[in-house]
Amino acid sequence: MSGLAVTRRRSKSFGSVTLWAWVISLTLHGILFAMLSGYRPSFAATQARLAAASAADLTQARVRRLPPQPVTRKPQIRKLVSIHQQPSVRPVPIDLPAPASVDLGAPPSLPSSSAPADAGFFTEATQFFGQLSADRKICYVVDGSGSMLGRFDPVRIQLQQSLSALAQDQYFYIIFFQDGDKLIESGSGRFVRASPAAVQAAFDFIAQIRPKGATNAVEALRRGMTIRDFAGQGPGLIYFLTDGFDLQQGDEGFARRIENLRKTLAPRTKINTIGFRTESTDLQILRDIAAFSGGQFTSVE
Repeated sequence: MSGLAVTRRRSKSFGSVTLWAWVISLTLHGILFAMLSGYRPSFAATQARLAAASAADLTQARVRRLPPQPVTRKPQIRKLVSIHQQPSVRPVPIDLPAPASVDLGAPPSLPSSSAPADAGFFTEATQFFGQLSADRKICYVVDGSGSMLGRFDPVRIQLQQSLSALAQDQYFYIIFFQDGDKLIESGSGRFVRASPAAVQAAFDFIAQIRPKGATNAVEALRRGMTIRDFAGQGPGLIYFLTDGFDLQQGDEGFARRIENLRKTLAPRTKINTIGFRTESTDLQILRDIAAFSGGQFTSVE
């Protein structure tokens, strides 16, 4: 009996211990469950913040991938440079007597300030013994025969001054005639642009001329009418200077012969004539040549 009672008491004690163990286990599990349930909102908030940050990063990435906007540059302003620069070389001027007479004859010549069709866009003008010209292509036909000996230096200086006054978008050519049909030219038949280097080369060319021989102006004028630029255009103006002609009897039609040549070879070319200490009979021929072509005539005593 005593053994059975002991066994029952042990069974009862063991049942109490088991009950308390379950109570404690359930309590701990409840506390743990409550703790885990309490942190769920924080975890959800963290997930929301991470999602928002990812969305923001994606938005920024999309913005960075947008194509660049075109940039409008400021207009560039270029400094305008005048093309009418004069050569640095200038001949020393001398005093010459004023022209004794100017007679344009008939038909009347064009005013010196007017320019032909090929005069270009420049506004500067040059002159030769007082005759102004703004023609773009000018040919100088100058007497270099023996009769000019002792009086050639004023002509040389006036020619240098005329070349110096040319703008750099003008063109020139020089022909001296002497020894009958001999022609001395500044080039090979093409107009040269009036750059400082070309003008200086022309000065050197002029300095070498020494008058000699007889006077024959026909071939010189014919040659002047055939000078062309690279586009095949002839001179706008010929400056023709002489102290007279070696004409034979029956050459009264000399001016008409020159005009016929001009109409054939250079119909748009004017001829300005300059009589340099010329006799009266030769002055009339120079007046007629200028008048026929619409040019000017000047007599220098």
